[in-house]
Amino acid sequence: MEQKKLVTIIVINLILILALIGIGVMVYLKSSVKKEELIQTGPETPEVKEPEVYQQEPEFPCEISFVVPSPSPSPSPSPSPSPSPSPSPSPSPSPSPSPSPTPPPQNLICVDLTKNITQLKIGDRVRFSCIHFAENVDFNHYDYRLRVNNGQWQYPPEWQNLVGNTPIYTINQAGPYTVQCRVCSTEGEAHCTDWGQTGGWSP
Repeated sequence: MEQKKLVTIIVINLILILALIGIGVMVYLKSSVKKEELIQTGPETPEVKEPEVYQQEPEFPCEISFVVPSPSPSPSPSPSPSPSPSPSPSPSPSPSPSPSPTPPPQNLICVDLTKNITQLKIGDRVRFSCIHFAENVDFNHYDYRLRVNNGQWQYPPEWQNLVGNTPIYTINQAGPYTVQCRVCSTEGEAHCTDWGQTGGWSP
């Protein structure tokens, strides 16, 4: 009886040993297959997205565009027994002050361009005023230019090399107008801001 028990124990141990060997072989084969797949395909590389580049539009604080309306023909008076009262003129809206922009890190910039009449019509006499900001540089003069009815730019001689606003300009025709100014630190044109824009000045 003891011999049978011993034989049974030995057989069970052999079966357990063979089972453990089989499990080890299977694990080894699976790991070998995974290594071969990694060698063939290589490690997965994450997709790198290129950063989006945004192009900033140039600012034109030193430009004014407006449209002068054509004069409407006066109607012929119709006879009436009693004259009708003329309507009281409506008050012209007061211009809202433009917010003062924060100056960018430049030594000489153009800040704003204004006119002394809000709603222009034919026959009006208007002035334009350029405003600048200077830091560690001497301001020299302003230059102004004008375009009427989308035509060529005009550079009136009396609008150049000014230290303040333009002379009086008379509106003599209807249509779209555009006025621009620039700021200069010397008498020449080499050290001026770009027409109508904030910056562009170089020492």
